[in-house]
Amino acid sequence: MFPNDTLTTIQKTAVDAHGNRIINAPAEPKHVYWLRDSQGELQKQHADPEPAKHEPTNFESIVAIAKDADGEQDQSLWCSLSGVVAILSDDRRERATLKLTKSKQFAKLCEWDKAGFNGESLDHVTTYTLFRTLFRDSLPAHGTIRDDIRKVDVQKAQQAASDVSRTAVSMSKKLIAEASGADKLPDVLTFDVPVFAEAIAPIRVKIRVAFDLDPQQERFRFIVLPNEIETAIAAAEGWVETQIRDMLVALEIEVPVYCGTP
Repeated sequence: MFPNDTLTTIQKTAVDAHGNRIINAPAEPKHVYWLRDSQGELQKQHADPEPAKHEPTNFESIVAIAKDADGEQDQSLWCSLSGVVAILSDDRRERATLKLTKSKQFAKLCEWDKAGFNGESLDHVTTYTLFRTLFRDSLPAHGTIRDDIRKVDVQKAQQAASDVSRTAVSMSKKLIAEASGADKLPDVLTFDVPVFAEAIAPIRVKIRVAFDLDPQQERFRFIVLPNEIETAIAAAEGWVETQIRDMLVALEIEVPVYCGTP
């Protein structure tokens, strides 16, 4: 058996080890709570209030939010491809974010760019379908491209290439293209696409893509030219930054504006 003083010490240690208990009072604001310590005493505590929730829907609204917060020492606005972030408090906890997303057309071109110099290879039907749907209004410099694609006979191109391989007869790429009707297709396509899916950011960019027919595979190949995507992203971010700066100037608000993410 333990002596009484030892039992008392064990009991006290167990109580102390239990730690403080947090008690939320329904009548108090969310950032106010009570702590019950190991002795049963209640102590009122104040946490930092939760940051205000802001839901801007366009450039005007996020600038208006920044205007309402004017006077904060560390206030700033950040512009990037993913949107605009407004830092509204000195501790950087309170923010407003206007999200922007890539358009489906721009996202597809970014996907092709990631394929690198091997390019993206698509069959005849998929290529025509893309030009008829997703990129229907994205090739103004190539007005007859859909008809030209539809008239290409990829099987004739493949047959011509096979004949060359079988007979060891030299035939230029141009002659193979003429045999299939692919000679009417441009070597480089210039896509004119919106960068963002949101109508509030109607900036469009031109992206050049090398384009040819692989007769052996019966597939069309797309290779985004070097630095085209990077240039387009820089142009889009610069456009967003200009929109924000112009609105701040019009409202006579001095808030630092940066390209990038905080």
